[in-house]
Amino acid sequence: MDQQIAQKDLTQAQAQQDKAVLATPGPEYQRTIPGTVTRFLGQAAPYLMGGAMGPAGPMVMATQMSETGYADTFDRDAAAARKAHPEWTEDQVFSSAHKAGLEAAQTGFENGVVMGLLPVPKVGPLIARMVEQVGMRGTYMTVAGASQDIEQNIAIQKNADPKQAIYDGVLAHAPANFVAGAAFGVPEAAGESL
Repeated sequence: MDQQIAQKDLTQAQAQQDKAVLATPGPEYQRTIPGTVTRFLGQAAPYLMGGAMGPAGPMVMATQMSETGYADTFDRDAAAARKAHPEWTEDQVFSSAHKAGLEAAQTGFENGVVMGLLPVPKVGPLIARMVEQVGMRGTYMTVAGASQDIEQNIAIQKNADPKQAIYDGVLAHAPANFVAGAAFGVPEAAGESL
């Protein structure tokens, strides 16, 4: 009886997962302009809330960058390890990916703290200060994201694939990093008008 219930639950869970996969836009959509815009907005949304956290904002930013750094690097390192070392067991792949992910998470945390604490000068009229706030945070995040991308690539190069290019993905991620940083600056900019 318990096995039947467990099997039914497993079947229902698999059916829900299959429906979710079918509803997910494919890679073709992701390459379109609407797909790119929705990806940028989706990546930026958590940073919008981080910017609204006031004095806790830098820690929220650091936590978000740390988590993102770990997850991205873990996945990329595991794929690189499987490709570069087909003889490795899954435990070896996991160990390599985990080690690289931890390195990237530490760098992401450090970058997030610095990015969140960097001041934005307050000069000029209100609208100019608001635009400056968003633009400076976007620029700070672009630099922090580039630093994090380089660190992730170094971690992958060190742990899984010695042929990993150090600057891989830095330019490709710059627009999304700018949008995420700008989203972090929106609540600060809105606060300028209060």
